[in-house]
Amino acid sequence: VRKRVPYNTAAVHPDDLSALGLADGDSVMLAGEHGRIPAIVEADGNQRAGGVSMGHGWGRLPSEPADYQKHGASTSQLVSAEQDCESINWMARMTALPIRFECG
Repeated sequence: VRKRVPYNTAAVHPDDLSALGLADGDSVMLAGEHGRIPAIVEADGNQRAGGVSMGHGWGRLPSEPADYQKHGASTSQLVSAEQDCESINWMARMTALPIRFECG
């Protein structure tokens, strides 16, 4: 897969892209309470407005130099292993993470 698509994009509803002043293929930073990662936005009419979808399992370790367009971004860098964890098994919250777009 990585030979065809070397990085993970952030799928965003086209109306949300317009509201943010962004276009398909623009580079942004996705920032949350626990970190920030680079992304290229991809217009996706199947994506629910107000949400962003980005595949996991990409990127490098935080200590390693990373070129987003070669390796993608690790969505794990937006997750905390200490906050918002399940009480029964201490599993980290990995979905519905509040983020903001940092553009420019």
